[in-house]
Order: sequence, then C-alpha cells, then structure tokens
Amino acid sequence: MRMNRSYPHMSVLDGKLYVVEQGNVSSSNSIEIFDPKTQIWEYVTCPLAEILGQRSMLTSFAIDGKLYLYGDKCMVYKPVENKWDVSKLKDTRIFSVGLSLKFLV
Repeated sequence: MRMNRSYPHMSVLDGKLYVVEQGNVSSSNSIEIFDPKTQIWEYVTCPLAEILGQRSMLTSFAIDGKLYLYGDKCMVYKPVENKWDVSKLKDTRIFSVGLSLKFLV
C-alpha cells in the first residue's frame, strides 16, 4: 500500500484487493486498489465526506461486483463504470469482521 492505514477494511472485486480506511482521511486516498496481475497499487477517489456525514468511521463490503461504503449515508462504487451512486440497499445493519493481512514480497 502507498499509505499506512489504522483501520482498514478489505474486499475483493474482480480479483483486485480494495482497501478502505475507516477513519478520518481525505477522499483522494481513502481507498486503494491492488492489482495482483500488475503488482500495482492505485487510489480511487470517493465522496468520503458525504458518506461519513457526522460519523468518524465507516463500514465497507463487496456484493455483486460493487463496493458499498456505509457511514451516515450508503454509497456504492461501480468499478466497471468508475462511478459512485447512492445505494438502494435499505438494511444498514452491517456487521464487519476485522482482518489482518500481511503481504509477502
């Protein structure tokens, strides 16, 4: 990863690892994607302030090829379109599991 993360959430979409920082970071570096084929990390810009609202932490998970972020609001990232939309999921009772991964080079 390009930056240290205190509270990362990790999801896999289309063979790529998405790492989302739960805490207070800027919208330009809150999400990193690792492509194991190219061995390259990239950032994805997201509407972090809009998602977090008054909260200081968020939850993320992947379903059906999309990345969902929950804070005060739920937004969905569609990687194929490189686009963010407001989620239509109504049940926001999300349980997250903390994972710790170590990448060996």
